[in-house]
Amino acid sequence: MKFISVIILIFSLISACSSTNNTQAKTANSASYTDTGIQNQSTVQGTIKDTYGELLLGATVKLLQNGELIAGALTDIDGKFKINSSIEGLCTLEVSYVGYETHTHEITLIYGKILNLGDELKPMEDNVKLLKPIIYIYPEETCEIEVKMPLDNGFSHSYPKYEDKWIVTADSLGNLYDSTTRRSYYGLYWEAEGTFDFTLNEGHVVAGENTISFLESALATLGLNEREANEFIVFWLPILEANPYNLIHFSSDEYEEMAPLKVTPKPDTEIRVMMVYQPLQHAIDFPIQDLNKLAKKRAGFTVVEWGGSLYKGHLSKN
Repeated sequence: MKFISVIILIFSLISACSSTNNTQAKTANSASYTDTGIQNQSTVQGTIKDTYGELLLGATVKLLQNGELIAGALTDIDGKFKINSSIEGLCTLEVSYVGYETHTHEITLIYGKILNLGDELKPMEDNVKLLKPIIYIYPEETCEIEVKMPLDNGFSHSYPKYEDKWIVTADSLGNLYDSTTRRSYYGLYWEAEGTFDFTLNEGHVVAGENTISFLESALATLGLNEREANEFIVFWLPILEANPYNLIHFSSDEYEEMAPLKVTPKPDTEIRVMMVYQPLQHAIDFPIQDLNKLAKKRAGFTVVEWGGSLYKGHLSKN
């Protein structure tokens, strides 16, 4: 499993500017100019990769002059960006990627020439958090249920408290009772933090304002009932609506390998919904995930789980 990696932007710089907060400056290496023959136009371009040499999709590059935004671009599915402008002289280039420090650089643009640049961005934190996973249990008749989830780093939070396992009495309506705490629950809650390395090679690009309609449809397809979907949406709506767009992927087999769930007696149906998302400033073209392939019909003793995680790696087209 790969750790969240440092991103490398393959280009060289002329000079670096000062930094504040999470914005950092890089020292210039070398500059490469190519003649275009186009008068009254200057260009800056580059290709973005990570330390494994894989192309990165969705990094934001902004060109500013005297603090004013002149133009911007997102890297495409081949990791490339290109910005044409009608200005020349000293400018600022700002490069950012979700979950990483933002760098700004002073560059010089020249009419009729293309400038190629290079830089490194560091992640603001290494660990990935699995947020708000909650487990619902619906046996066909009232019985005692044991639930275990052997994570390498354990849980950062759980309720009721997880001590190697949960043991509860559950009824067909999903009501849970813990004889140790002598309390009733409607679900088993947990969160964890670690090096969860999700793969995003397909998903759905959803405008923040369309979050509700997308999630209502997607969660119904995946098998959640209205109560479960309601609780999912209530938690994630403020987070997703705060972004102009989100790339949303639902992990299945990969997530189950990372967080194996062991329920005794064995359920007839397990529905595990782990949403992995990455905020986007603009809509992008990306392979669409067929959620019908993940759909499950509830039958017999059913266990349902949902949760989510911010994706902090790179986007892959493969």
